[in-house]
Amino acid sequence: LTASSDQVHTFFIRTDHQDKVIAYMRKNGGSEVLVLLNLSPYPLTIHVYDIEVQGIFRELFSDAIIDIDHGRLIDLVSWGYAVGVK
Repeated sequence: LTASSDQVHTFFIRTDHQDKVIAYMRKNGGSEVLVLLNLSPYPLTIHVYDIEVQGIFRELFSDAIIDIDHGRLIDLVSWGYAVGVK
């Protein structure tokens, strides 16, 4: 999902912690990357509001499952991040 491709669409995601979290998604056909960055010294449970973000992602670095459809909540440690792919 390189930035130079005209096929890639990037958009910011609305969350309940807009002042502490940068959240965005990149899509290209069936490929999706979800990026969540906690820019605060506090652990956060993030509620994802955008309905375009759906399904189950695999966290790129830990192989953990990020299930957006189940509660739409994601926990991030202080200064933490999650990069989900599908």
